[in-house]
Amino acid sequence: MRNESGFTLIEITVSLVLVGMMAAIAGMGIVTGTKGYLLAKENSHMAQKAQLAMARIQRELMELTGIAAGQADPAIIIYDNTSGRHAIARDGTSIKMFDLALTAVILPGMDQGDILVDNVHNFSLDYFHIQYNDFIPCKNNVHYKRL
Repeated sequence: MRNESGFTLIEITVSLVLVGMMAAIAGMGIVTGTKGYLLAKENSHMAQKAQLAMARIQRELMELTGIAAGQADPAIIIYDNTSGRHAIARDGTSIKMFDLALTAVILPGMDQGDILVDNVHNFSLDYFHIQYNDFIPCKNNVHYKRL
């Protein structure tokens, strides 16, 4: 009788095919996990930039003393606060902040502003202009400007 030890060629081939399939599945899992990590990192970075921009805009508008001019498209608002006249505007996909001369009612040029945040596709600022002697009393103590 022959003492047969070892593996046949078919056994080796089948085991190599199985190991290859397991490696491919594991590799796809690693690639998917890496893509998920990079996407989460990018989203976190964008959210942080947006939060910083909103905090800066909020700080600027908390000291607001008046609105000098505004327009809807592109979104531009020129305002006065305790440190002078400033503007916030959307330039393409960027939100920019401008320091202006005290009598300015238009922007000098979009290339002169400081970028607060980029990759913005929609931006609007809404405000109510109220003069205190033009109030009309309404329900629930809500007042509107007389037109």
